[in-house]
Amino acid sequence: EQLGVVTPEVIYCDNRVENGEAQAVLVTRDLAGYECVQDWYNNEPDGPIKDRVLDVIYRRLAESLAKLHNQRWQHGCLYDKHVFFRIKPGDNTDVDVALIDLEKCRRRLSVARASERDVRQMCRHMPGLDGPHWHSFVEAYTQHINLKSGTDKKWLSLTH
Repeated sequence: EQLGVVTPEVIYCDNRVENGEAQAVLVTRDLAGYECVQDWYNNEPDGPIKDRVLDVIYRRLAESLAKLHNQRWQHGCLYDKHVFFRIKPGDNTDVDVALIDLEKCRRRLSVARASERDVRQMCRHMPGLDGPHWHSFVEAYTQHINLKSGTDKKWLSLTH
């Protein structure tokens, strides 16, 4: 959350070694008002409303990922079930995005390395991320990501 990415609030966490095996527990507060992209996508009928919401979700996800990647952090597990969103109160044309399951998050040596691995994985596991939605994602992402050169950005055009 210090990076400007919405995540669930941690209420309790601890770890221990029991019989030579590491064990951990993490308890977070509910993301009240947020819905899992996977559930929403599977239940929302196809049509212009679904297309508009997907477009906004992917734009906001691009902004959140750029914040994470600009600090060289890789999420490491970008599946549709790990991305949540909610319609912004008072503005049904915009959404807030939250990320969960950050236990595989790790620091990379470069922005490009964190970026490429996450975005490639996301392309394989996010529903409806094609054509115009991919274009919206890339447009928003390239506005916010601090990649050093055209070479660092080249893979974005090869991903989809």
